[in-house]
Order: sequence, then C-alpha cells, then structure tokens
Amino acid sequence: MTRPPLLTAAAALLITAAGQVTAQENPEYWRINVHNTLNVRAEPSTYAPAIAQLQRGMVVRNLGCGEDMGRMWCRVPIAPEDGASAGWVAMDFLVPASGPGMTVDHGANPEPTTQTMRVQFASGMSGAQERGRLSPGSSIRYVLGAGNGQTLEVSFNNADSGLEYRIVMPNGHLLLDPVATTLPYQGQLYMGGDHVVEVINRSQHWASYSAWLGIY
Repeated sequence: MTRPPLLTAAAALLITAAGQVTAQENPEYWRINVHNTLNVRAEPSTYAPAIAQLQRGMVVRNLGCGEDMGRMWCRVPIAPEDGASAGWVAMDFLVPASGPGMTVDHGANPEPTTQTMRVQFASGMSGAQERGRLSPGSSIRYVLGAGNGQTLEVSFNNADSGLEYRIVMPNGHLLLDPVATTLPYQGQLYMGGDHVVEVINRSQHWASYSAWLGIY
C-alpha cells in the first residue's frame, strides 16, 4: 500500500480552513470534471509534482478543501482506501457528486493518454526539473523553445523501468529515436523553434520519473 504524503504546514492550514467553505462547495464526494485526465499534486500548488492522475467522470471522496493564493484546492484519495494515499487537486475541475460511482482503482489501468506541457525556466535558469507519473501506454510531451545553434540537454536521475523518451524537431522529424531513460542526451540544435521531448511509458504498470530538461 502506498504511504500517504506528509502534510506540510500550509496543507494542514488548508484542511483547517475547509470549515469556511460553504456546504455546496464542500460536498462529501466530488466528480472529476475534465476533458481527459486530472493531475493529482503532492501539495496544493500547480508547481508541486504530479503523483497520480484521475480520469474524467471518476467519483472520489472529499477529504477537505481550502484556499491558497486565491485558488481553492481539495484533498482527495488516489487509492480505493480513503486517505491511504491522497493528494491535491484544484476545485476548478471538480463538481459535487451524490455518492460513489467510478471508483479510483489503480488495479484497473485507464486508457492511455498523451499530455502536452510547455516547459518554463525559472529566472536565471537554463533548465528545469520535471517530474511525473504515467499510466501504461501514456506519454507526456514537454515543449521547449530553442534557437538554432543552442544545445539541448535531457537526463533522467530517477525513472522507473519501462520508460523511454524521444526528441522531435520543429519540422516533425525525429532528432532522437526512442531510447531508454538511462541514456542521457546532449547535442547542438540545427533548427530554431519548438522542440518536443516526449516521455513514454511502454510498461504495463504505472511509472514515475524525474527529468532534467535544459536549453543553453
């Protein structure tokens, strides 16, 4: 069984603040209301790593909601046992539900999905650490803007088996064929524009990773 993430002081305050939310905004159950999948974050922040994904239409128990930095967040279970493993999702993507429907069960893998995310570097940085968790057959495409002659660097310091990645140039051609995440890449680019680093889960189980993506 997955151990529950430790609550930070900020997260604990959010749960304490849940009593300030109206009954309509704080139901016993939520239904996931997104086009495809919703990231569950380790902390109540869009900058926190995604630790799981919930599918559209799933119904999950509400473990408490509160406001942080002007946005409402709710803590929800990501395993069948309420609270055994939990994370945070933005209330923007939740609607009240009357009771359990589609349960969150990692034993039944969802349909493969592909996400796209544009990488933003912090001020003064030439790279970013990206973390995530992919269901079987799913992938995520990291988009990095680069100029002709710049260098692209990709390396994984922590990745489960079964994950691989590839690099696609702005013209749609492959710069790097799919390779295992154990093999880092560093090379000079000969074309300006958006380059895509796609991480793919080829295994039959959920897989986590931590990747460094740099342009300099």
